[in-house]
Amino acid sequence: MTSSKLAEKLKENKRYLLIKEVKERLNNCTKKGFIYQFTEAELSRKLLDTVLSNSIVGIVREVGVISKKEAKQLLKETIITVGSERINDIVYLFHPQSDEVGAIKSTLKDCIEHLDCLLDFIEFEDQLLSNSFILMEPSFTFVICLFHTEYGCELFYAKNL
Repeated sequence: MTSSKLAEKLKENKRYLLIKEVKERLNNCTKKGFIYQFTEAELSRKLLDTVLSNSIVGIVREVGVISKKEAKQLLKETIITVGSERINDIVYLFHPQSDEVGAIKSTLKDCIEHLDCLLDFIEFEDQLLSNSFILMEPSFTFVICLFHTEYGCELFYAKNL
């Protein structure tokens, strides 16, 4: 086996193991009825780069969210306010391994219904940027993010009709 084939095989094995790990972490959600697929990792990276580059016009506000319970309440209220007509749309949820295995693809309705479990899945309470809640419709008609910052959290949302 050549070194390039070996490197490719190692990369493939690493991705397989990460997918297995992510599926295990999502197991509590799927037991409760959460249905999802993985998106392509390359697409996930591009979408996340777009959000993190501040190139989407939206509303940003600092919020004093400390706990998962407060985050869940704020996210539900915001999603209902800005995304209620998109309830059946496909959205992508980003997680710490999104760049390697792809974001989680599901319906907005399913994400709202399983929000508590999904906040556990992304390890929201670890309070790192990689544990921020980032949910978007892939053409950016709907985006909601609760970013961890050094000062607390920032809520960002955008709705384009």
